[in-house]
Amino acid sequence: MTSISLNSIGYLPSRNKRAFTNQPCSTFSILDPAGAAVFSGVATGPVKDIDTGHDLWTLDFTDLQTS
Repeated sequence: MTSISLNSIGYLPSRNKRAFTNQPCSTFSILDPAGAAVFSGVATGPVKDIDTGHDLWTLDFTDLQTS
């Protein structure tokens, strides 16, 4: 499992929530602090980042809702 750290304080509930990784993947999970999966999704990509030249996969977790 590859960990991804995000440089973000939070996401607005009604806006898109996406992360990007340069590690090839087909699926991903969002874990709570206890390590339990609270959301799983399918990664899309790769798409070539024109600034870095890296292949990037998109992890879209827009449907994740918490209270």
